[in-house]
Amino acid sequence: MRSAGLIILVSLGLIGGLIWQAPLSFALRQSGVASTGISWSQARGTIWQGQVTDIAVQQRKIGSVDLSLKPASLGGGKLEYRAQWVGPAGRGVGDLSLGTDTYSARNLSASINLSNIPDVVDEFKQADATFRMSRANIVWGRYEGCKSAGGELQTDIVRLVGHRIQKAWPDLTGTLSCDEGSLVADLSGESQQGEEFNIVFYFAASEPVKYRANISGVSPDIQNALALYGFKLENGAYTLTGNSIAGNAH
Repeated sequence: MRSAGLIILVSLGLIGGLIWQAPLSFALRQSGVASTGISWSQARGTIWQGQVTDIAVQQRKIGSVDLSLKPASLGGGKLEYRAQWVGPAGRGVGDLSLGTDTYSARNLSASINLSNIPDVVDEFKQADATFRMSRANIVWGRYEGCKSAGGELQTDIVRLVGHRIQKAWPDLTGTLSCDEGSLVADLSGESQQGEEFNIVFYFAASEPVKYRANISGVSPDIQNALALYGFKLENGAYTLTGNSIAGNAH
């Protein structure tokens, strides 16, 4: 009996050792996370601790992520990591969970400098604007897309662009949500003069980022400038829509 018990313990130890030494690349392939539009050039290390390099979202490189496994997650049939992202446009930190069909990101905080994103329009680059996210939570289904989302968003892009034309425009704040499988970032703000601003971004797997910008209550002296940037007057508000913040507006 003692021999049988010892054999079982040794076997369990060997199995556990194999699990701890499993390559991180194997775990990522098994999770199916690539189906969400995310790719990478290399996954180094084991499922215990490693780094994913040259990550790209819809073929746009965003940097690398260092992953440290939370051991308690193994009992729940999924891998949970403390993740630290660093890229040319910024940095962030949060908790990632990789199941077979569902992925989640919790307690996300990130800061992104738009001037360091190669295909952002020049006006935004020159303004040196920043996009910030805090206390964000996102649940993404392998087949359903965005299932639930929340968190706080903030950007100074409107305030800085306004400063360039001597306008006291506000910072925009907002939240994350889901809409028919797309992750939605909805930000708005109002100036002391009653000018109202709203920008909504839509993120979906394997699709270009879509956006819609609305501005209302602006003074006549900048209406021509808005028209030059492609804004159209619709129902009393100037509206701009497109497939990325780089252009393709209509």
